[in-house]
Formats: sequence, C-alpha cells, structure tokens
Amino acid sequence: MSRPSNRLGRRAPAVFERYLHGESRELHPEDRSEAEAFWSWLDKFERPEEASGYRTPSRWPVLAGGLIAVALVVVSLWGLGARPFAPPSEPFVTYASGHGENRSITLSDGSRLDLAAETRVDVAYTAAERRLVLRSGEALFTVAHNARRPFIVSAANGEVRAIGTAFDIRASARTAEVTIIDGTVEVAANDENTRQPAKEAIVRKGNRVRFGLRTDGGRSAAYLTQPEAVDPGDAIAWKRGLLIFRGERLENVIPIVNRYADRPVTLTAPDAAGTPIFGVFKTGEVEEIRAIAQGGGLSRKTP
Repeated sequence: MSRPSNRLGRRAPAVFERYLHGESRELHPEDRSEAEAFWSWLDKFERPEEASGYRTPSRWPVLAGGLIAVALVVVSLWGLGARPFAPPSEPFVTYASGHGENRSITLSDGSRLDLAAETRVDVAYTAAERRLVLRSGEALFTVAHNARRPFIVSAANGEVRAIGTAFDIRASARTAEVTIIDGTVEVAANDENTRQPAKEAIVRKGNRVRFGLRTDGGRSAAYLTQPEAVDPGDAIAWKRGLLIFRGERLENVIPIVNRYADRPVTLTAPDAAGTPIFGVFKTGEVEEIRAIAQGGGLSRKTP
C-alpha cells in the first residue's frame, strides 16, 4: 500500500497538531490537503477491536488525548521520512471548509461529503458503524450502501441514520434542517438529559424535517417537525453557487449568506427579524439581504 507523498517535511508535527485539535480551517489549504491525505491513508489499515462499544464520559478525554499523542508520534516519524510502525486508532478526523469555500471529500468507504462554506464535520469510522458529527454549517452526505454498517450523523442534539442514501443537513447549535435528496433516513431528536430519542420519524426522498431543542416552560425540550414536501434541488443549490429561500425568516437567512459574504450582514432593524425571504441569490451577492436587514428593500427576489 503506497504512502501519500510528504511535502510538509519537518513542519509535519506542527501542522498535524493543529489539524488534530480542530484547527484545520486555520491551516494553509495545501497543508490541510496533505494532512487529510495522510489521515485517509492511515484509515485504510485494519484497526484493533475495541474491548467495549461503550466509553464512559469521564475516561474519554484522557483516551482522546492519548490517541492524539500517539498520532503525533506517528506524524513525527512520517515527517522525518520513516514509515510508522503501526497506525493509531484515532478518535475522529475533522474536515472543514473556510469562508466562502465549498469542498468535496471522498471517505474511505466511498461515501462523499460536500461541505458548504464554514462547515466542520468530525468523522469516526469503526467496524460496526460510520459515525459523523456536523459541528456547524451545512453538508451534503452521499452514503455508500452498507446495511451492516449504518451511517449516522449527529447534529443539534439529534441523529440522522442511513444505510445508502443522500441527504443535506444545515445545522446550528440547537437546530438542524434535514432534506432527503435520495432514499430514506431515520431522524431522531434526542432528550437533552438522557441523550435518548424523544421523537423519531422516517423521512423519504423529497421531504424535509427540522429538529433540535427549544425552550418550553423554562426548560429545553426536543422537537421534530412533520415531514414536508420540498424541492431537493433547492437545498443543495449552494453546490451551484446559489442560495434559494422559500419564506425563511430573515434572522435565519443572515447566518447562511454571511458564510459567503465579503462583508457580513448585520441585523440593524430588529423589527425586520421575522421578515420572510423569497428568491434566488448568488452566493456572495448579499446587498438585497443587507438592505432588508437595515430596514429597507424587498423580501422577494425573482431569479
């Protein structure tokens, strides 16, 4: 099995230390690509069986720290031109996109991640499952079929489980929106305390649901909306350099357009927060949105 080329040299330990600690967006694009190529190469090796599928929360930070330390030893050897004696079993690999940047990554099983701007996804594959965490932003997940190894994406205190399908998730800290591009998925909104499913639904191609946490009587409660029919092409229009809105509230639109804007849009007219936005916008062209946010302009734009 051939090893990827090493262009980092003696800078490799410093680059990988940032990469492993979730700072990949701060790296130069070529350094980040080199780190991801090496990590994908390590992922092809067979990993040791875990003694248990359950990890207690108190031990995990220690375990993760140890694995990162081992990984940096391997990276140091690689940076000096040596072949590592054994690949580490890393807790996760982080893929991220920068401001205004869309990225496409093919995982070791053939599944593909398409990341919209300012998106971060953690990936942890085991023999039993393919688990990912959408930390922020939006991503299209195109899943390679494997009935014995489910593909699970966590976001906004919920989970989307698939076997072989395609779906788009747009997430923030407490809410997520899932649009099914192809196939069928299971969606669960988890209880904040027990982390067990509080609400569940089967969602099919051409439908969208929203889930997450919202305040109810002073307490956070899980919610999951009923599936609604949508045009799947609208959800992934960002891949074509477009953002399509069908009545979303202005306050929810602003964070999306700001991922591409040269100059951030700020809501200076609080009364406009609930204004519904309709239209097709090119990514990066946000002046119409800016005008509405400042108390003027129209909320509807024809393509």
